Amino acid sequence: MIWFPVMSKGGTIARRSVTDRQWAAVQPHLPQRQTLRGRPLADNRLCPEGILWVLWTGSPWSELPTRYGSKSTVHWRSCQWTACAVFLDLWRALLQELYDRQRARWDGCLPKARL
Repeated sequence: MIWFPVMSKGGTIARRSVTDRQWAAVQPHLPQRQTLRGRPLADNRLCPEGILWVLWTGSPWSELPTRYGSKSTVHWRSCQWTACAVFLDLWRALLQELYDRQRARWDGCLPKARL
């Protein structure tokens, strides 16, 4: 499961997991996996968890715990998804979802242009 840390009242970090429903919304935005000969490809659901761990903790890739898979694989996937604009696509999809649910108001966050 993908998780993101949230600071609790006591100052400790609590683990929060992304639900299957949330993952179903993310998954279509990820590049299609190609079957190759040799080693099986890393799990698309596990790699984002490692990416989030690095982003939230501020740790270097070399400190990535093994539960997220190979450090080099997770880093490579992060670089690949950045180059393919996967994160930008996810961000735009989230903004659209918020707008559709009337949870984002563009008129309140953009300055008015002087004409």
